[in-house]
Amino acid sequence: MSLEKCLAAAGTTPGSSVFIHECDTLDESAVQWVMLYSGTLENKHSGLVLTATDGSGGSKLTLEEYSASSFQAWKHTNNLNAVDVYIRGENNQCIYYNGGYGVYTETCSKGSSRQIWRLYPDSTVRPKDWLDGCLELESLSGDWIYVQAGYCSSSPELHRWIFAHDGSIKNWKTKLVVDASKTYPGRLYAWPYGGSQNQIWTLEFI
Repeated sequence: MSLEKCLAAAGTTPGSSVFIHECDTLDESAVQWVMLYSGTLENKHSGLVLTATDGSGGSKLTLEEYSASSFQAWKHTNNLNAVDVYIRGENNQCIYYNGGYGVYTETCSKGSSRQIWRLYPDSTVRPKDWLDGCLELESLSGDWIYVQAGYCSSSPELHRWIFAHDGSIKNWKTKLVVDASKTYPGRLYAWPYGGSQNQIWTLEFI
């Protein structure tokens, strides 16, 4: 609640609009929310979660089923600023954006814009050279799934990443982590976490 206004759901089914309204004129079920560990905001009555229709500012908000989408990621904070980082892995190898969908590793070089990544509050990781693009999984199924870049506006469930305490970068939907291939140097895949050094990454803030 802020200034006696509440975030309110217009209904209890997927697609129901969410809006700001005077608190005392609404049914209690419309304005009760729970912030979950996943970073989603769940309407207590319906079990549906707050969802933006796309990743741009001014997007319409609705209730939807949970899908681990970046459009469903929220933080209880007044700080909405993104931060720039280098992502350093084993043997001084940094993740870089190579244009198009290409994401690889190469020897770290400070000052190289293609090695700079911008971390957003919606859990997306974006190359500084293409801020409409997000680090993503090529797909949600199969073995040795490529990690690549893709448009942030589509397939948001592919775009949510968690920087875990164990040093891994974990896709929230699949729980797979970014793995630097030893077989194909420079390539990045998503693979179950095993604790090996090629799955451990360090953020260097710029």
